[in-house]
Amino acid sequence: SLKLAPGATLLSGTIKQIKEASKKRGDNSQMIGIIGEELSAHADDMHETATNLEVLVFGREMNR
Repeated sequence: SLKLAPGATLLSGTIKQIKEASKKRGDNSQMIGIIGEELSAHADDMHETATNLEVLVFGREMNR
């Protein structure tokens, strides 16, 4: 079956790593943090959209 949510989950994990790295560096950490927050919000939206699509297509949430 088609599952979109794992991609969003992977993206979220990557964003968390970027945000952690940004805390360890002083140079562009504020900008990296802002970008990370924006990407995180997009990942949350992607995950919600994927879940909604699964409900529409399959009539229920798929097991993850």
